[in-house]
Parts: sequence; C-alpha cells; structure tokens
Amino acid sequence: MDRKYAALMFICFIVGGFFLINFATQMYDFLFRSISIDEMNVSALPDMGANFSGMRDFRAVQSRQFPSTSPINLIGGIVLIISGYSIWRLAGEKDKEMLIDMISEKLLLPEEKRVIDELKRSGGETTQKELSNRTGIQKVKLHRLLARLEKKKIVRRYPYGMTRKVVIERNDGK
Repeated sequence: MDRKYAALMFICFIVGGFFLINFATQMYDFLFRSISIDEMNVSALPDMGANFSGMRDFRAVQSRQFPSTSPINLIGGIVLIISGYSIWRLAGEKDKEMLIDMISEKLLLPEEKRVIDELKRSGGETTQKELSNRTGIQKVKLHRLLARLEKKKIVRRYPYGMTRKVVIERNDGK
C-alpha cells in the first residue's frame, strides 16, 4: 500500500474514532451523569415542601440541554470511518492489480505478454483477426496462444461473425 494512502487511512480512522468516542462521552454525560445541587438551580423552582423534592430533581434533569456538538461528532465520526474503509479497499484493489500484473509478467511467455499488451492497448477487447494483424503473429500460432491464455483464465474468446472476439478476463472474481 502506498504511504500516502496508508497515512490518510490512518488519519481517517483515528480522527473518526476520536469523534465517535467524544459523541459517546457526551451522550453518557447527558443521559447518565448525576446532577449536582449547583446545576439544579433549586431556588428557581417553587418550593412545594419536602414531599415534592423528587419533582424538583425531575425538572432540573428536564432543563438540561442536549450537547449541540453531538450530531456533528456522530456524523463526522461515521463519515471519517467510512472514508478510511473506502481508502483501505481502493488501495487494496490497486495492490491486487499490481500483484497480478507482476505475477503475469513473470509467468507469461514473451509472445503471450505481447498479446496481452495489445489487448490492453485496444481497450481490453478486439477480434482475433485484428489481434493477428497488430501483433504480426500468424493466425494458427495466435489461436494456440489464445487457447493457452484461455486455460490460464487470462482471456476469454467467443464467436463474433467469421472470427472470434478476444476479451481480457476480469481478475476480481465478478
């Protein structure tokens, strides 16, 4: 994985985690923190005697305000975590493509590499006749090369008029 992607992914996860932890602590404080006598502002409530002291506590809890930064922390944390995950997946796909190219570079014969390179230049698909013309490989030899590449699941051929269409197989398993 490229260092810049790794750094960006790391920052997204750390900052997103910080936001979510901050959200959780704000919610904990809002929902479960015990209220001190100073916060209750008991003097502002009417005195109803000793029997109604619980009512004063309820009004004090009710008067507490929801932290205004909580939605920002929640949404920001979720967005950053999803961004970090997306960067991780994209970087992984890029690494997978590079690995496949390296492996195929080592395992393919020079003529097979030439055919694959020409297929890539033509957008991933072309006809067998056009491929023969572009690479200069005779039709019979190209047919055998493509059969080997088909067995290795690198290309796929299907009928296309009087010739065959050659397509590079996708490597992502879809």
